[in-house]
Amino acid sequence: MKIKVKLHEGQEALQIIEKGEWIDLPAPKDIILNRNCHSNFKLGIAVKIPKGYEMIIAPRSSTFFKYKIMMTNGIGIIDSSYSGTNDIIRFPFYCFKDSIINKGDRVAQFRIQLSQKATIFQKLKWLFTHRIKFEYVDELDEIDRGGLGSTGV
Repeated sequence: MKIKVKLHEGQEALQIIEKGEWIDLPAPKDIILNRNCHSNFKLGIAVKIPKGYEMIIAPRSSTFFKYKIMMTNGIGIIDSSYSGTNDIIRFPFYCFKDSIINKGDRVAQFRIQLSQKATIFQKLKWLFTHRIKFEYVDELDEIDRGGLGSTGV
């Protein structure tokens, strides 16, 4: 399966390290965090996920211990409609102490999986071959959905 990826904000050919089913995402730039703040930062990629699949994003297990931040919604679910060039994947957080995340520090991880809308053919294909290849593109051909937490345009 090919996943189209648009890189943003200095993110380089996805310094993503594949380990099993989860793929690490590094911070695309230095991020200064202030105690007791909540916000989100961009992870520097937008993706085009085929219909019938979804992306699950979660913090790495070391993220809280290193930076004292928690992902405010626990996990993120990206469906195939969140696939415009400017629909950049974000990491919503709450910060417990002043901290700095350096560019390249791995803070999040994701995996691609079947969604509830997957067809029988997609389920069979996934069962026998669920290798993922990233195709880097300059633009994604979908309309931007409107950003984090948007229910659509």
